[in-house]
Amino acid sequence: MHKMPRIWMDYCTIMTKRRIITDTRRVFDRALRALPVTQHLRIWPLYIKFVTSHDIPETAIRVYRRYLKLYPRAREDFVEYLQKIDQLDEAAKQLVALVNEDMPVSDKGKTVHQLWAELCELISKNPKKVYSLDVNVIMRQGIQKYSDQVGVLWCAFAEYYIRAGQFERARDIYEEAMISVKTVRDFTQIFDAFAAFEERNTAARMDNLAEPPDEEDELELEWLFARFEHLMARRPLLLNSVLLRQNPHNVHEWLNRVALYEGQPEKARSIFEKATQIAYAKVDELAMVWCEYAELELRH
Repeated sequence: MHKMPRIWMDYCTIMTKRRIITDTRRVFDRALRALPVTQHLRIWPLYIKFVTSHDIPETAIRVYRRYLKLYPRAREDFVEYLQKIDQLDEAAKQLVALVNEDMPVSDKGKTVHQLWAELCELISKNPKKVYSLDVNVIMRQGIQKYSDQVGVLWCAFAEYYIRAGQFERARDIYEEAMISVKTVRDFTQIFDAFAAFEERNTAARMDNLAEPPDEEDELELEWLFARFEHLMARRPLLLNSVLLRQNPHNVHEWLNRVALYEGQPEKARSIFEKATQIAYAKVDELAMVWCEYAELELRH
């Protein structure tokens, strides 16, 4: 009997139907000890089905970890089970392991990109349940690796801190994102998310004002309004910066930037100094910049 997997499988099936958890688990363990490793894959599916069908999450996690040592390809099933029982920290760690395997496509047909997106979404929406990972490193790796999803990943990064209640840190992330992205699409996505966050934050503070509001509350509300207005006023300049990072040889965008500083000749001069240092494709473009620079000096 000890070397006959069919008998062990029937024995385990009968014990499973009896629903005596501890005795059944011991029978499965005896079967695994008795059979050679080459036949373990005939027992493990029954064992996993048994432990996941009962409300014994700690035991199920330990059993699944043992199973993964023999059959790592079951990791995605493990992640799904962990999400089902709300063990999101362990689910995130297993997703990291999946991503690090760097296979073109997983057993369930997911690309590495999809697994990254799933990991980032899990982290950003559950900051209080995912605590064992270095979120800063993971999110920045994703931003560097997937240039077509930069806007989405920056927004997810900021959302992590918003849900964690660290609003100032979220603002820092949004600000860093806006001065680093290189496409208008990513900038628009990030700016809109930032503006929506500030608007929600201001509205929530207004709803929570005491009646009548005291002087401190009024000052805080004025500060929130001023910060939101300052953000909206900076949009043209921030967008211009994105366009220049995308193409620093765009003469018209340099001139547009100067126009944004109308009435501030010192800042305009500083921009012209930078613009004249660019290696343009045509001499005419450099000449246009110098002519506009000269006109600025004549006006002032």
